[in-house]
Amino acid sequence: LLMMVTQDGASCAHLAAGGGHVEALGFLVEACGGEVLTIVDERQMSVLSKGVKHRQVCEFVAREGGWEAVRIADLGGWTAVHRLVYCGEAEVAAEVASCCGGDGQSLLERAHQETGGLVQHGSLFTIRGWPSTVRIEEGEEGSSVMFGGDFCTVRSQLSCPRGGKAYYELEIVKMDVFPQFGFASGGFEPVKGPSDEGVGDDCVSWAVDGVRQRKWHGKPEEYACTWREGDVIGLACDLVGGAVYVSVNGDFSAPNGAVFDVDIGESGGLYAAFTCKSGHVRCN
Repeated sequence: LLMMVTQDGASCAHLAAGGGHVEALGFLVEACGGEVLTIVDERQMSVLSKGVKHRQVCEFVAREGGWEAVRIADLGGWTAVHRLVYCGEAEVAAEVASCCGGDGQSLLERAHQETGGLVQHGSLFTIRGWPSTVRIEEGEEGSSVMFGGDFCTVRSQLSCPRGGKAYYELEIVKMDVFPQFGFASGGFEPVKGPSDEGVGDDCVSWAVDGVRQRKWHGKPEEYACTWREGDVIGLACDLVGGAVYVSVNGDFSAPNGAVFDVDIGESGGLYAAFTCKSGHVRCN
């Protein structure tokens, strides 16, 4: 039973690490052996990466699991050391690496180079979540954005300024369970690492969700529209009239059309922004 996994491949060790339960990890190692610390889920997420928010978990897994637990990289090539460096936990990253001798030191140096060298190039970038789990491919006909299983938010580089109007489209290639498509103001702060708040989960962003049939601006309200794979969701902001408009396959009729009244305050403009967990969209 202790070696059973969830539907997405997460083990008991993943759950314990994510919750910061060092005692539970110790029990699992004693009962099942150190290999429980090297199990990966279907996204190649390691136990150590799952526990990066908890210093004691990181120290325990690195000490007990050694190099075999530390070196595991996710599908985007990031190890837990990369994640620790990226979210500002350089001291913890160094402690984890020190458990692995020269291999750990080389990994630490590489993590600093690869996360410190991140450049927000192109028209879109990951503003919340782990960049290694979001694959953005830009082409002549727009951008393909694939989410790898973490709740992440992608935002445009350029904004629609006060007094302007803007429009963009998201084609749903693969449906997500938590899509939140819309706009964010400059007050939508970056989060380096895991975040439970996506577009529309605060008072400085606005989003619609055709899976849970909700629209979001600080709190959820009913949005009686169902999206399907292949649908093209149009999103427009009018910062002259102060409104956000939504269409599905070019149709702005109810329950779409003007879905929000918008007051951007002193933020200066709105950015295209969308949150997903495991979907795939094309942005034009």
